[in-house]
Amino acid sequence: ASALRTSKKEQNYRRDKKQGGD
Repeated sequence: ASALRTSKKEQNYRRDKKQGGD
């Protein structure tokens, strides 16, 4: 579960960066 949660958080972080987030 830990790995899964990290994966989802990482994906969200990457999406934010791609969207143009600081």
